[in-house]
Amino acid sequence: MMELWLAFRLLFCKKTLGQSNILVALAGLVIGVACLVVAMAVMSGFETTLRKSVVDVAGHLQVIRTGSGTPQWDDLEKKIFEIEPQIQGSLKFVFLEAVLAHKGETLGVSMEGVDANKWSEVLDFSKRIVAGNLNLISDDDIPKALIGEGLAARMNLSVGDIFRVVVPIADTLDPHKFGRQLGQFKVGGILNYGKYDWNERFMIIDLAAAQNLAKIGDRINGLIFKIKDLDQTNDVYFNLMSRLGSGFMVRTWRDANENLFQASQGEKVVIFFVVFIIMLVAAFSVTSSFYVNIFQRYPDLAIFKTIGVRPNSIVKIYGYQGLFLGVMGIIFGYLLGLTLCFLFVWGQRVFHLMPGSVYKLNEIQVEIKMFDTVAIISSTLLICLLASIFPARRGSKLNPVEGLRYE
Repeated sequence: MMELWLAFRLLFCKKTLGQSNILVALAGLVIGVACLVVAMAVMSGFETTLRKSVVDVAGHLQVIRTGSGTPQWDDLEKKIFEIEPQIQGSLKFVFLEAVLAHKGETLGVSMEGVDANKWSEVLDFSKRIVAGNLNLISDDDIPKALIGEGLAARMNLSVGDIFRVVVPIADTLDPHKFGRQLGQFKVGGILNYGKYDWNERFMIIDLAAAQNLAKIGDRINGLIFKIKDLDQTNDVYFNLMSRLGSGFMVRTWRDANENLFQASQGEKVVIFFVVFIIMLVAAFSVTSSFYVNIFQRYPDLAIFKTIGVRPNSIVKIYGYQGLFLGVMGIIFGYLLGLTLCFLFVWGQRVFHLMPGSVYKLNEIQVEIKMFDTVAIISSTLLICLLASIFPARRGSKLNPVEGLRYE
């Protein structure tokens, strides 16, 4: 306890705090910690935002028929519920490619038909509504559609507007020929789907309307499932793949965006070590500051050794001072980092800092994870401790006679 008390008094006295090199070292630590906080928060937020977008719109799992023939989807749905207890909800879907036409403008779009009465049990658009509502049940003969905000802006569509879509229909006699089917839809709601390409070209319609538009009767493309624990997705995937056989393909929420998830994880590690260089530069500044401080305190250290303070105690005193600097750098660095994170979120909304065409997401929510926090704190304290040990060992070897010579 004596070493801890002396370390505190010697570090926070006027003589020490008046040295510009100590303040420069502390400033370097603060900037380094702040940069690490922002970098890790943005990268973690990117992954979390992407995952949330994919899960909300595409579900946790999809089972798609790959073999020939038309399966009994109701029986298959019941079988999947029996073999996998993690399954919490299911939804039939039809996927269509079409051309949207409105006021002389045309655009290729993707349409997904889902059951209007139960889609909310599997998909979650509750926090993505921008205008209108999420009701897909139409009050008249024109079915409703939920379109992305980018698509609405590009085609000048508002809630209540009617637009037309054209779907290619394969000729039953000649598979090389295609006909076309024209349909009308009314904008029921405008959503922020989270992903740039979905906002620009994706819409949700009722399952019956999609089947009628594509002239496929009661056929569907597959099933979307929601599971209880998202972390168990891989276990559910392997169980279904082994039990369903080769006639079906199972896709998880991660499969369609595997390259983005892998890239974000790899970049996160690289960015951590790149930004960590700032911390290493600050560590050299801490070391030089302590060397200067030790030379200036030669008489004090000589008195300590004269009254019986052991060399190990002097090493501990400066080691504690290094930890004190590290703690101060962490506290002020986190405050600065949180402020920069807030400014980043604000800047995205005001200045559109993240172009969706490049980053696939129109907006990233920052997220500070516990693992990242522990890594930042432990690495900062470690380099501050190591930076103080070397000059402390130099001070512990001081001869008392040499230190008192000019007193």
